[in-house]
Amino acid sequence: MEALVSIETICSRYGCERHKAGAIMDKLPWFKVGNKRFAHERDLTDWERGQMIYPISRERVQRTTEFRIERRRRAT
Repeated sequence: MEALVSIETICSRYGCERHKAGAIMDKLPWFKVGNKRFAHERDLTDWERGQMIYPISRERVQRTTEFRIERRRRAT
């Protein structure tokens, strides 16, 4: 049987308040048992993976030609 998570579980897992845990639960497919909301743990882990941001590798662009500014010539 799959593990279920409740709002209290989300609070303890992320160290957040109940209103933030409720907002996270609203983003998951949940169901009610009695007066409590539950979601499957696999849905929560899928949501976690979707929240991860991986840094974009930015390679430095090297110029192939040298950039030079010509000196002014004095008028004679």
